[in-house]
Amino acid sequence: MLDEAITYSLRNIQADSGQYYQNIASFTDEVLDKAASLEPLKRNFQASLSPSGLSRDPLEIPFELLLLGTIWRVYGGRALSLSTLPRLALTGLSNLRDGVPSLKRGIDGLRGILETLFLSPFHSLELFQPTLPHLDALLGWLSATGEFKQEVSRFRDWRNYWGSLSPTKAGEEMEAVLGFASWFEDRCEQVLGSYTLPLERFLEEKYPKYRWREDLIACGRKRVEYHANMVGAEILNRAYREAFLRQPKREVLLPSCMCNHPEQCRAKESPLGLRCTGCDSDCRVHQLRNAGAKKGFGVILMKHQSSLFRGWPAGEIAIVGVACVSTLIGGGLKAKASSIPAQCVLLDHCGCRSHWHESGIKTDINLAELYHLLEIDDLKESA
Repeated sequence: MLDEAITYSLRNIQADSGQYYQNIASFTDEVLDKAASLEPLKRNFQASLSPSGLSRDPLEIPFELLLLGTIWRVYGGRALSLSTLPRLALTGLSNLRDGVPSLKRGIDGLRGILETLFLSPFHSLELFQPTLPHLDALLGWLSATGEFKQEVSRFRDWRNYWGSLSPTKAGEEMEAVLGFASWFEDRCEQVLGSYTLPLERFLEEKYPKYRWREDLIACGRKRVEYHANMVGAEILNRAYREAFLRQPKREVLLPSCMCNHPEQCRAKESPLGLRCTGCDSDCRVHQLRNAGAKKGFGVILMKHQSSLFRGWPAGEIAIVGVACVSTLIGGGLKAKASSIPAQCVLLDHCGCRSHWHESGIKTDINLAELYHLLEIDDLKESA
């Protein structure tokens, strides 16, 4: 399986990804123990939050610090080279793309050109120090990519918090966050590195062909970003678990790459999204739809993430979101912002035509993990 993987494989050489879920649970415990050294920072930040702002489960805060530190280390130098005009142009196009879906194709073409010219990872990087002006530059760069909308909204709270401190104190805390991320990068290479080995080959051999494409940034994520998202998925599952279990109605959101033949899929529109019509009995989506009919959950095929959760009734539905490692966290944070309790299951590997493979590779998930999250015990009956 590892030889066929494009960027990652949760199975490695195993028959399934069961061992991965054991490993990620254990490693997440280690990461959270390490984050305990940042306890004063976490406590002061939580106390600074406005009562009318975004509420956080205590587990979300160490994850945000890990994510911010990781993203800052990866993109901080690149962010300093982005000037004001292209930043505003790219950010405006991203917002227009989300607000007017009918313009998506044309905007994507223009964004691919601008991203390659101004955000490209093929350019040399500048050195940076963790200061508020540099954090502002990072947030501007992330906004320009259009790929980090949910993360930026949370990172701005950290920027406001550090802006209330003395420059010396803020600098010390930001250095501590980057130190935490540095430890994580070294440690996760040992624990999670085997799952992302194919990514190095992809970045070296195939990624240069992504120049001028709108998904240049999305498909150029580094291994440490994959690892942070793996841990993040486990942390957010824990943070949102109780709220998820309180909801009586549950939907499983699946990507089209899990269909046997996505181009021939006959799914039909519904108020929440596309619903499987059962056109192929061998299709995993069809099988899960049948399992849901027996066990009391629905199945929805996802469209573009920008339209996700529009018109959904808050406080009535909980979801299990399924996506590849590089995109799952944004969807989970968007669900929280939409007041929809979520759990998540990672695709065992990626393979969609839109981003990763010319003809597409059928993807799949660990059914035991899905049924565990849904509290379903009879796997044979539900498979």
